[in-house]
Amino acid sequence: LMIIGTYTTLFENSIQYITTLGPLIVIIGFTLVKEGLEDKKRHQSDNEVNTRKADVVIAGDSHSQTQTLQWRELQPGMVVVV
Repeated sequence: LMIIGTYTTLFENSIQYITTLGPLIVIIGFTLVKEGLEDKKRHQSDNEVNTRKADVVIAGDSHSQTQTLQWRELQPGMVVVV
C-alpha cells in the first residue's frame, strides 16, 4: 500500500516505504535465524532420543528371548521390556 501511495495519486502518503521495509526485513531476518536455531536444537534432541536402546521381547517356539534395538527401530506391536 505504501508503494501505491508513493507512486500514484490514489492517496497521500507522508511516510516513505523504505522506512517501513527496512525494519520489516530486519525483524523477518531475526525470526528466520531464531527458527533455524530452534529447528537445529529439535533435530539434535530427536536424534538423541531415537538412538536410545530398548530391550524387545522376541517370541520363540519354546521360549522368549530379548534383543536390544534403538528406539527408531521399534515397530507397533513389539513388546518392550520396561
